[in-house]
Amino acid sequence: MNEKLYIVDTTGPFFVRHPKTLINWSKVPYENLEKKGAFGKKTRKKIKGNFEKYIDKVASLGFNAVSMDELSRLVIFPFYPPELKTKLEQYRRYYRRLFGIVKERGLKIFITTDIMFHNPSIEAHTRGKRGRVPALLKEALEILFIEFPEVDGVIFRMGESDGVDVEGDFKSRLYIKTPAQANRCIKDLLPIFERYRKLMIFRTWTIGAHKVGDLMWNRKTYDRVFQGVHSARFIVSMKYGDSDFFRYLKLNSHFFNGPQRKIIELQARREYEGFGAFPSFTGWDYHEYYRLLQGIENLAGIHVWCQTGGWSRFRNFTFLKNTSPWNELNTVSTLKIFKDGCSVREAVSAWYRGERLNQLMKFLALSDQVVKWLLYDPALSHRCLYFNRVRIPPL
Repeated sequence: MNEKLYIVDTTGPFFVRHPKTLINWSKVPYENLEKKGAFGKKTRKKIKGNFEKYIDKVASLGFNAVSMDELSRLVIFPFYPPELKTKLEQYRRYYRRLFGIVKERGLKIFITTDIMFHNPSIEAHTRGKRGRVPALLKEALEILFIEFPEVDGVIFRMGESDGVDVEGDFKSRLYIKTPAQANRCIKDLLPIFERYRKLMIFRTWTIGAHKVGDLMWNRKTYDRVFQGVHSARFIVSMKYGDSDFFRYLKLNSHFFNGPQRKIIELQARREYEGFGAFPSFTGWDYHEYYRLLQGIENLAGIHVWCQTGGWSRFRNFTFLKNTSPWNELNTVSTLKIFKDGCSVREAVSAWYRGERLNQLMKFLALSDQVVKWLLYDPALSHRCLYFNRVRIPPL
């Protein structure tokens, strides 16, 4: 129960059928996996091959858990139409195979979900009334834990919904708007996790919408959201700063607030810095966060994003075909720093086994300066400015 979690995302293996132009890397592109409404055998085979290769790699590196999209594809409600039930049953059978691959390697499984996913059937069932949504989400969790006991927990995103580009059978909407609603939602759902001995991971990430939109940085909002939440089955998950995955951010002060266990989210494929198309080394920044977190007894672990996040035309699939060495370096070094307490140089040497380590370290230092001095404006980036509940990006 007290074992540190070293979680890594798993979206990359699912990108086998995707647009040739701009790609939304925020989650699995389910609508692109289906052809004429069917999840075809050829597509399933490609994903499974990618997934096995990827899981073998991250397990060998030392990760002990994975995050996988998503809850909406694993739950069938009685009121769904027959064609949707048939499709979801196909997904569920397929996910059982993927879960088996993960468990054979000894890794934990955490399913992601937004609060809350919707479709016309859900809309009709709830009659558009917000008050009916919590009961439906609780029912979904019950179904998940009963029918997929191999799942170890759920990661909730409450502060961002699907973009306008997301299509398919489900689309999420923002449900939680106030700190009181967030607190009530957590307390409503937590008993289910305690009953089934699973972990509830609640992310503080928001896009600034509504009164709960400053959860990432406002101490008062944070305290209201997590007031009275005390459980060994509950973890707060936070990005390292008080904004998105940018540079020039101080360590989020919320890591030092409240008794709840906490996970720090770290991005290895830098969505604002080229997606791995050029070196954007995170080692020095992440080692500083690691240093500052020493002595924090309630740090539950890390969640490394080596594939997820952002929109781009770049096609770098970390640890798969068309990988990026810079994304791989960031992923390996992040794990080595936070799991093994390595220095930056030691973390780099865990990835690079060649004889020119000194030259590589110098190159990484120079590329780090290029990113911080040219891609960012240091004069602006050092300023901490907020507008409408959002920290203004330092980029």
